[in-house]
Amino acid sequence: MSKVREQLLALLSSGKYSDLVITCGSDTHNVHKAIVCTRSGFFERAETFAVGREAAESKIDLPEDEPAIIRLLVQFLYECAYDIHPPVRSLSSSAPQVQPWFPHSCHTRGAQYSLHFPCKKELCEHHICGTHCRSKCSDFTCSVCDDLRPHRSAAEYASRLLVHAKMYEVGDKYQVTGLKELARENFQAACAVSWDDEQFAVAARHVFTSTPESDGGLRGVVMEVLRARRGVLTKPCVGAFLRQHPGVMYELLAGNAGM
Repeated sequence: MSKVREQLLALLSSGKYSDLVITCGSDTHNVHKAIVCTRSGFFERAETFAVGREAAESKIDLPEDEPAIIRLLVQFLYECAYDIHPPVRSLSSSAPQVQPWFPHSCHTRGAQYSLHFPCKKELCEHHICGTHCRSKCSDFTCSVCDDLRPHRSAAEYASRLLVHAKMYEVGDKYQVTGLKELARENFQAACAVSWDDEQFAVAARHVFTSTPESDGGLRGVVMEVLRARRGVLTKPCVGAFLRQHPGVMYELLAGNAGM
């Protein structure tokens, strides 16, 4: 981890020098205008033209968004990356043995694999309890270390498809530089592995309901999969998606006619 990235993460985790609060559901993010307002057109305008109570408190509430997605958004604003932590049940004996204490909960006493609060132990080079998580992480598994696993199943990639689609959506909604591009790359990579999973149809449905026709980013990826993987068209879940979006079927038929 670079020194600058580590310092930014420490600022976000500690809330030190924070001059703006972003809330979503029960989540509160103590952020810094110099970072979030320069990287997001939405937050820049919200801060510039804020009035009333939110202006006085330097607070922005996002009641319509999913807290989990906003957490990833805030992470991206500070790191230019976002990590989708896999569920604990996805771990297997193939996980790196150099971290035998994963998963852990640094704020829970007595739980299996737990480290007693307050915990300052460095679990790996990517996470230090008390610095990166305010000693509040639960069932923590380092996503960077987890990516070193030699065999990640297609189901695991499939479970991330919808998250990447939602990150693309918030990247557009909040005008975050670079987020749409990264989400598209991640979505395309996940599709290459899990195009045969039912989650592909779920993600495709979200793509076509959350983006305008003029935005060909993720729509283009979905169309590439449908054209290249004809077998996926026979799946009931994909058939239901096509019935909801007949324009997609028309494009596929028109493409065949032009061949």
